[in-house]
Amino acid sequence: MHLHKNSWPNTENATRYKLFSELALELVHRSSWESYKCHALSTLMKAKELRVAIAKVRRREVPKPTLEPIIEEFLYATKRDPVIVEILTQKSIPAGTFEIRKADSTERLLSVVSLFIDLFEGSYQSFCEGEIKRICSDQGSKERLIKITKLYISHLLNVGFSDEYIYHCVTGVFYNSNIGRCTIGLLDRFFKNFGVKKQGFEVVIAADKKFLSFLGALGLEVFDDAAQIPNAVRLGIPGSYGAGARKRVIRFSNIGARDPFSAMDSVELILSLSRSFLFIHTESVEPRLEKYAYVVDKKAKQIMRVRSGADFKPRRVSGGRQPAQDLARFVFSMFAEKFGEGTVIQRLISSLNSATLASKTADPESRLLSIWAAFEALLPEPSKDGEGGVRITHYSSCILPAIVFNYLQNTFVECYRNCVSQFGNAFTDCLEIYGIGDSEIEKFVSIFIGEQAGKAALCNVVSASPVMLMRFFRLEKLINSPKDCFNYLVDHEKRVEWQIHRIYRERNGIVHKASKSSFLDKLVENSYTYYRSVILALEAINREYGVYHPDQGLDLLKSLYFEYKASIEEISQDRKIGEKDAKEKLIKLVFSQKIAY
Repeated sequence: MHLHKNSWPNTENATRYKLFSELALELVHRSSWESYKCHALSTLMKAKELRVAIAKVRRREVPKPTLEPIIEEFLYATKRDPVIVEILTQKSIPAGTFEIRKADSTERLLSVVSLFIDLFEGSYQSFCEGEIKRICSDQGSKERLIKITKLYISHLLNVGFSDEYIYHCVTGVFYNSNIGRCTIGLLDRFFKNFGVKKQGFEVVIAADKKFLSFLGALGLEVFDDAAQIPNAVRLGIPGSYGAGARKRVIRFSNIGARDPFSAMDSVELILSLSRSFLFIHTESVEPRLEKYAYVVDKKAKQIMRVRSGADFKPRRVSGGRQPAQDLARFVFSMFAEKFGEGTVIQRLISSLNSATLASKTADPESRLLSIWAAFEALLPEPSKDGEGGVRITHYSSCILPAIVFNYLQNTFVECYRNCVSQFGNAFTDCLEIYGIGDSEIEKFVSIFIGEQAGKAALCNVVSASPVMLMRFFRLEKLINSPKDCFNYLVDHEKRVEWQIHRIYRERNGIVHKASKSSFLDKLVENSYTYYRSVILALEAINREYGVYHPDQGLDLLKSLYFEYKASIEEISQDRKIGEKDAKEKLIKLVFSQKIAY
């Protein structure tokens, strides 16, 4: 959540424009909670992923069972994507046209998926933009606006726009200057930044003199400083950029990309390749780059300063605890136990070292391989070493409980922490007045099942944020319905399982075919989040039950999670207790967890 500091009209019409812009920013902001960020794949990208996988099956690169989770996710997405549903209705195409089964031949699967892509690829983005404008101008459903916005931003990322560029465009249009009127023109100013074709860019970056001499020998353009580059100074690059006895400037011309940040990413790949050459054939050359590069849009004649060599910095762990210290105590205490001389501590340290390598490389493929290697070092070996599907099913069953266990609780906890951060004392004072419970979280949750006065007061505190108001509306519906809570948990479990399978497929593609997907960066982020959840879950199991061995800890965690999930389902189906008792029982179950991390 990122509040607008600029002036906006105080009208109901403006609320939807603010909701769109605030949500769009949150979806791409690096500090947002993982579940608040954009999904890794849009519906169209899931279809394209399935088409690629079908082709691999037909070439006998992978077995057909590999398609099963991809088909399952594709069907799930198409039935729940309001854009797909609406376009089908407008074109009078029966929804059953795209019904496929795992048993279908690869010929039929390929035909149906290809038809789906052909029908929607050209119209998906324009429909999203049109629907967002319609909802904002006609004061349409805010819930639908949220759904369309999430799908739209996910689509933009999958067609090649960077999250940095989307962030730049959102802040430029909706945050940096006062908004006098909320009209369609305001949205058009934003949408015009996302054309359907790639643009041509030049990237100018300063670096160590010896390194650029090495690159110059490969045929790239190297200059003594930016002043020597034709038109560079006129476009706005400082003439002193790259000046100095130990520096030079290199220009990369004709970089095809969606935006300046994506162009810089393409240059990073080239530079990464050159660093690999230096690693294989060691020279006395340090591949050091300036902190910022200049990217020129050749058509628009515009220039932007872009950070180069962005490091992998995962989002911090939320909460008041110090998980790094807890983890350190967990690891060091193992030395004092009987496991200290065995393989258990070696597995854990090897796993942590592998994960750490992800932060020391700029190459996303290496990051993913390092994190997956960390998983394999930590997790028990499959009891049956058969096809790839058997291995990933085993790994997924080990990883999944740690990721999903605290999801319901964290949905409320993250919302609470956002409110504390953005609204401070006004928010906490409201909890003291209207909330019931021992902890701040309990007081926060109690308001959603309490009297209307408390709800109204809390909404008044956060009224400057349309996103938070809608989030409150969603949380109220969730905590007041055990059935919705159970479905919410099951849906998240499905999404995580599909993503674990996707990460494993991506890992195999990198290792065996040197191939990678356009959404690799998102998979790196997710894989790190999942790994961290497993480590923190093991630490929590040790803290609560004194279990040191990772295999035993994961087995215990599985049992606890399945019991927890079954208990929520039982509450949702119990007709013998009243509605109030069911809610209280649910809240006690969800927010009195022994295993919190």
